[in-house]
Amino acid sequence: MKSALVVLAAAVSLTLTGCGGSAQPAAKAAAAPPACPVGWMPNPLDGQIGGEWNGLRIVDKHGGYLVSFIDQENGTEVHVNFHRWPNLRMPQCESDTSSQRIACYSDPAGSVKLPGIHATLYTVSRDADQWHLSYLWHANGATYVVSEHVAPPYSFDQVKHNVTRLLHSLVLIRPTT
Repeated sequence: MKSALVVLAAAVSLTLTGCGGSAQPAAKAAAAPPACPVGWMPNPLDGQIGGEWNGLRIVDKHGGYLVSFIDQENGTEVHVNFHRWPNLRMPQCESDTSSQRIACYSDPAGSVKLPGIHATLYTVSRDADQWHLSYLWHANGATYVVSEHVAPPYSFDQVKHNVTRLLHSLVLIRPTT
């Protein structure tokens, strides 16, 4: 695990294009490492926190966060979310049909193993990730998710390819003191 983090840190220093220099304030605010894409986001998104396509930037007092990037034009939507929950439990969301809490992610459809990441792809997502394909994995005592909305201009298969490519491009940015 430690060697995977060293490799990820080296990748960050070489080619970090996602999150930009603004990843450190986010890491410090959450007191936790954000997952940032290195070198690729679905067109036209750029992954720059505080940039043109950055939507939400929510950090909670427990070290969880939601950072979204979105472009909506001419009936199309490209929307990517990055989450961190400060525990290893399946995140819970409110049901659409009752006030019950249910799993935010369901219908697993495969997995991907990368250095330091063993992620499960979920085809049903709720709350901020509704209508998204979502990869969920655990690292450093937390649950991470990267997701993309299935909507034009991308088909289901293209979004699956995109979110898998995003997963491959992620690095954890460690907070500095």
